[in-house]
Amino acid sequence: MGTAKKRLKPRPPKLRKPTKADVPAMYAMYSDPRIWWNQSGDEHPNMEYTNAVLEQWLSGWRYDALDIWVACKQNTFIGTGGVRRCGNAWHLQYCVKPEYWHQGYGTYIATSGVKAAAYFDKTMPVFLTMLRDNYTSRLIANRLGFRNVRNDFDPKTGMYPRQIFANRPITDKELRDYLDALHKLKE
Repeated sequence: MGTAKKRLKPRPPKLRKPTKADVPAMYAMYSDPRIWWNQSGDEHPNMEYTNAVLEQWLSGWRYDALDIWVACKQNTFIGTGGVRRCGNAWHLQYCVKPEYWHQGYGTYIATSGVKAAAYFDKTMPVFLTMLRDNYTSRLIANRLGFRNVRNDFDPKTGMYPRQIFANRPITDKELRDYLDALHKLKE
């Protein structure tokens, strides 16, 4: 009688504050079309755009002492993720290079972000926004115990159906405030 093979889990990546030295790796990932098949309108057209995104993250680190991390394994860039303050809520996001997909890195980064949000201010809800067809992110949301709180369309294009998840029951006001703050965050 055979035994089932145990799936080996990768060692968790190191999560750290990003630096200017990360811009080339970030640009390579965020400009990769494989990343954007399930996203809408946030492709990085050039390295200057990526640098501006990094500056937003570093501003969050200065203001809140928490923002998006860079995930590395043995000094190799794997992706980015974590939570950003978004008004009176936390906005969870993560992105993993395609060669590291389906290895648990997205779940690890997302879980770490939720834990960090609770450590810094557990009174604020954590939201995760995704396009409806992003099945992997939906699986991660389910693993985190998040619940679907809204279905609508991506505001940039009005074309792509999206889903919004939260880590707990929320009020209509909390959702409206989050969406308003998210819109300002992405301007």
